[in-house]
This record gives sequence, structure tokens and C-alpha cells, in this order.
Amino acid sequence: MSKPTALVTNDDGIDSYFLQVLVRRLQDKFDVTVAAPAREQSWIGRGMTRRDPVSVKEFTELDVPAWIIDGTPTDCVNIALGCLLKARPDIVVSGINLGMNVTLPMILASGTVAGALEAAFWDIPSIAFSQNIPADEYDAVRKVKGHAPSRARDDVDISSELAAQMALKLLDNPLPKLSFPNINFAAGIQPDTPVEKTRPGCPFVGGLFAPPDSEDISRFRFRHDVFDKEPEDTDVLCLRRGHTSHVTLDYSILGGHRVPTG
Repeated sequence: MSKPTALVTNDDGIDSYFLQVLVRRLQDKFDVTVAAPAREQSWIGRGMTRRDPVSVKEFTELDVPAWIIDGTPTDCVNIALGCLLKARPDIVVSGINLGMNVTLPMILASGTVAGALEAAFWDIPSIAFSQNIPADEYDAVRKVKGHAPSRARDDVDISSELAAQMALKLLDNPLPKLSFPNINFAAGIQPDTPVEKTRPGCPFVGGLFAPPDSEDISRFRFRHDVFDKEPEDTDVLCLRRGHTSHVTLDYSILGGHRVPTG
């Protein structure tokens, strides 16, 4: 019997170890195709390339059909579904992201989540995965796209196997249209780490940029203490407990698109 098909994207770039190990794990259960950005597209949200040309080239460094696309995650999924694939995939998998995508401010800014959302607009099951990385390790892991030995790389070796299982389970238990899971794996994850059904936190993030310097340049900065007062049932507090967060993002309620039941 043939395997289900999966399209994989991310927002860290096609050269991310976190994507590449996910692809390897998915191959045990899916026929995999990849369409991922040529460079990091973090915090781009649902941005699309409106004015500039988008380069689309075959990528031969994975042992599955793959394209490297010089655009956003939404571009990647849209181009793959509209132009590159001969048939619709059974599922679109976005990630595994380097770092967490929790709370509404981060979810709405996330390119990883946007890749899954684009598939949801095509009425294709989708799921977004992110791997929490301790703040004191994040810059070093990001610099090498996760390829150097680290605790985060050990974590994603485990979470990628769990992600493949979750993706297959989603096909057996599909969600309503315009809904999909946003999964954030805990730092220090183990195969039996508890998974909690949570809701997105909504902290007041405030200013995200430092004051302009002597060269009139203002640079992005993020303070994790904005999460300190979030309720216990939120995604970010779940990660702080060392558990994995499972949030179902339901975009059907926007504009009254939820299909009535009963």
C-alpha cells in the first residue's frame, strides 16, 4: 500500500538541520516533498512576495524531491501547491522551527505557522512544529542552523520522531477546515514527555526595538520576561513546565466560516 504524501516547509531555510531531520523521520511514514525558503524568514508572518520575482530551483541535497525558493514560507507552500506538485499532498508539515512559537504575538508573526495556514486555505490538513531552545543556547544554535552538537540538536532528534507520529495521527483524525495544530516541543524533551492541550498566551509585548543608536539604527530585541505573568493553562507556561504544548489554531471563526454541526 502506498504511503500518504507530505509537503514540508519551514521558515529557517532549507539548510536547517531541524527541517532535514524531520524530513528523514517523515520518510518512514510518508512520501515526502520539500519546498522551503532559501534563507531564514523568521517573524515574516503571512508575508507574500508581491513585487519581486521569486527564484525557484531544484534542491538536490536531500534524498526527496525538493525545491529551494527565495521567498517566504507562504510563497513556498503556494508555489508548491499551485505550480510544482502533480497532485495535492495529503498533509503539509511546517517546521521544525528553531525556537518556540507560542502566545498570540509570536504565533501571528510566525513564518512556521503561516506555512501551515497557507495549506489550510487550500483545505489541506496541516500542522506546525517548533522546538523550544533555552535562551542561553539559542544564538549559538541559530548561527549554525542546528547542525553542531548541542542539547537542542539532541532534543530535535527526539521531537522529529514524535512529529512524524503526530502528522500521521492527524490524517486519521482530521480537524475542521481552517483549523490546524501548533505544536511546541519542550526543551529537554523525552519520548514520554507529557503533551498538554493548551491555549495561546497573550502577553503585552510592548516595544520590540532598541532606541536608535549613534548611526540612527534601531535593532530588534525580545525580552522573555514578558511571559512571566501568563496563566498556567497557556502554551508558554506549559513549555516552562517542561511539557509539550498542543494548541489547535481555529481560523474558521474569523468571518463566520465555521461549518455548523448537528
